[in-house]
Amino acid sequence: MKRMKKILAMVMAMAMVLGLSLTTFATGATLTVTNAEKATFKKLQVIVADPTTATGWAFTSETAAAAYVSAFSSEVEVGEMPVAMSDQEAIAMLIKAGKADAKLNSELADVEPATAAQIGKALSNVWALLSAEFKDMENGEEVTSAGIYVIKGEEEGYTYNNMAIYVGFGPVDGGNYPTLTSEPIAAKKSPNTITKENVGDAEDNAVAIGDVVEFKVTSNFPFIDPNAEEAFYVISDTLTGATFNMATVKVTIGGVDRTSDVQMLMTPNFTDSETLEINFNGLIDVANSLASQEVVVTYSATVTEVSVNNTVSHTGTGIEGSVPGETNIYTGSITMTKYAEDGTTTLEGAEFVVARPAVGRVDDDIDNIQVNDGYEYATFDSDNKLTGWVNDIDNATPVKTGVDGKVTVNGLDENNYAFIEVKAPEGYSINEEPSVAKLEVKEADGVATDIFTADTSMVDTTLNSLPSTGGIGTTIFTIGGVAIMVVAAGLFFATRKKASK
Repeated sequence: MKRMKKILAMVMAMAMVLGLSLTTFATGATLTVTNAEKATFKKLQVIVADPTTATGWAFTSETAAAAYVSAFSSEVEVGEMPVAMSDQEAIAMLIKAGKADAKLNSELADVEPATAAQIGKALSNVWALLSAEFKDMENGEEVTSAGIYVIKGEEEGYTYNNMAIYVGFGPVDGGNYPTLTSEPIAAKKSPNTITKENVGDAEDNAVAIGDVVEFKVTSNFPFIDPNAEEAFYVISDTLTGATFNMATVKVTIGGVDRTSDVQMLMTPNFTDSETLEINFNGLIDVANSLASQEVVVTYSATVTEVSVNNTVSHTGTGIEGSVPGETNIYTGSITMTKYAEDGTTTLEGAEFVVARPAVGRVDDDIDNIQVNDGYEYATFDSDNKLTGWVNDIDNATPVKTGVDGKVTVNGLDENNYAFIEVKAPEGYSINEEPSVAKLEVKEADGVATDIFTADTSMVDTTLNSLPSTGGIGTTIFTIGGVAIMVVAAGLFFATRKKASK
């Protein structure tokens, strides 16, 4: 009998050990992260099954418990002593947040569920406090212990939100040990990239000084560590060769207009450029509610120089190694060369007015241009950069050839242009036939990669000699007439003198 009691006691002890060790024998589950084909992962189990607790779960360490408790505790004041929750209360909040079916004792029944912001902060705490204990993880790795696994993902060019995968128990079938189950989790990641593009009429990168062009900046709102000491996100856009039209700046996040929710500051630089800073700090929250959403900034600018450079970058918590976005747009230039009749000798001092077909003109026959008849005339500054267009040739700005017989005008868009001579060099006549130049982008794809150019020329003829009036015969007759008058005067005075005697 005593022997039988010993055997029964051993069986009961084994049963108890097996009951408490149920998770050890359960069939494994896999930890799978989707939307992260090129990422690397690290994992740390922070909660394990524990049938001796009120919730059936327990933290793996005091540090793991502190990471959650500090994120979940509301720090309710009782007198002067803050009351923090217990480990089991923190787990109860997780259970309610996950809507898991669990029987909680009366002590935990009224615990509030955790919020997304609190869970995000707890996961950040785990990484901050226990990063040295994380182990490398293969995506799709099998585990044999139920509980919560915190996953840290990393991928060049992206920021990742901290993740947690729950491994639970499946139903017990036929007295077999339960199967562990887990659902794949989709990684929440945000690209670190930022891009800039010319839109509208500037898509071919060819414009004129004075044109209003449109730009588009695209990025993604980053995931920002809820416990970061300095949480910030800023886009900086530097424009050289053009000026921002601030009234046109528009900011959308996830397709929703958030222009009024950001702070904007435009700063002139010492390098003839301007920088627009857009500060998103007021939209950052611990729940990362905007993370990974597309950020689009659009605006227009007025071209002021022969080429425009636009460089945009973004900085923020967790953003590292991001490559700036950059675009360039260009204007065109035409060089006129003035020749003498020999076609080789260049002429200084010829003056020209530059014309183009007026906007909306159907007839583009600029070879037979008629003054003030459906054409526009250019005005230039002292460097021969375009400043505008007028309808009357008398209000245009003439440009003059230099000692090399050349003059170059800058800041023009693709078009046909005529050089009308309005003053010839000294000793030459005005050529009444305009010289025509076609300014176009010569790249095969039609997109300018530098200032695009064209050349034209004109020949002047020397002034014809005028016929002389009079000749040597006239001179002789004049001299002879004067001599006769002198002789006559002498005879007159001599006769009077004789008569007086």
